[in-house]
Amino acid sequence: MAIVNKISKPNRAVTFSLIAVILLIALFDQWVVQSSLFQENEQALTIGIALDFTVALPLLLYFAIYRRISKKIVAVIPFMLLGLAALHFYLPASSHDLLTILKFVIIPLELLLLSYSFYKLTAAYRAARRNLPNGVHPLEALKKSIRTSISNQKIAAFLQHECSMIYYAFLSWGKKPYQEPGTSAYSYHKESGWFIAVLAFSKILLFEGIIIHILVMNWSHPAAWMLSVGNLYFIILLISDYRAMKLNPAIVSERGLVLRYGVQLAAELAWSNIASIEAVPYKAPDKQQMKASFIPIGFEGNVLIRLKQKTRVVKIFGVTQEVEQLYLFIDQPHPFVKQCSEHVKPASQQG
Repeated sequence: MAIVNKISKPNRAVTFSLIAVILLIALFDQWVVQSSLFQENEQALTIGIALDFTVALPLLLYFAIYRRISKKIVAVIPFMLLGLAALHFYLPASSHDLLTILKFVIIPLELLLLSYSFYKLTAAYRAARRNLPNGVHPLEALKKSIRTSISNQKIAAFLQHECSMIYYAFLSWGKKPYQEPGTSAYSYHKESGWFIAVLAFSKILLFEGIIIHILVMNWSHPAAWMLSVGNLYFIILLISDYRAMKLNPAIVSERGLVLRYGVQLAAELAWSNIASIEAVPYKAPDKQQMKASFIPIGFEGNVLIRLKQKTRVVKIFGVTQEVEQLYLFIDQPHPFVKQCSEHVKPASQQG
């Protein structure tokens, strides 16, 4: 539906015609697989059906839709991989050996296209990094390059989150906490207990995940590996979140608050839009308040920020939300609130 909304009404007929063609090809291939003709010519027809799913259908998608909305051909790579995965369920078990051979042709080709896309993204990152002014957060260059390379905002936001996660988990070791000159920084990772929680959750995901993997393998090998990959992903997510917390303290500047709360939140709040900041004992908001509140995952907040107007913030996985209040945990909440109040009071008096 997202693809349909991005093209003009006259071209929607092309979209629905493409869907019809894809369904016809899939049904025809299904009929071939179930016919005696397939048993007599299994090798040749397996190759033909595999090419339909991994080459012909993705190329139809590209020329019929993606090229019309200025998408590059690498955008259909996920559909090629999806087609390759679907063949394991589509074709009989006797054809799977031939699919294994086809993987050595299809996957390297798709890896080559991905490498080209990565090269273009890296070039954009270097160009953005050269043009960034001094004092800007080091990840801003990467985020800017992704925004300029990918037109879909939701996909770009998700990729920004994933790249940030990889950076903090693997490339941030030895880096010092980021702080703009002339600002004050307040940590929030030392007293929160999040480090212990990360160790505990990682231990559970790792060791108990191995046991679950062995048990699930008795039922399905692909499902077992999918669970294990998911566990590994969440371990990396936890590590990156803690590393991001350690390297990105809450920043108090003359302009406002800069909050990069692990990988869970990215927000810049102007003093003129902050109604109040106070140190409070945590009290869970009701369901209605939850819809417009940010609450950090893993620990209770001790500082509450109320806004005059709803502000859009970026949360985990690149999801955006309009919030009117934020709960934060700060290691030293009272000094943080005191300094912030010096900026908030004049703004409230003007109101």
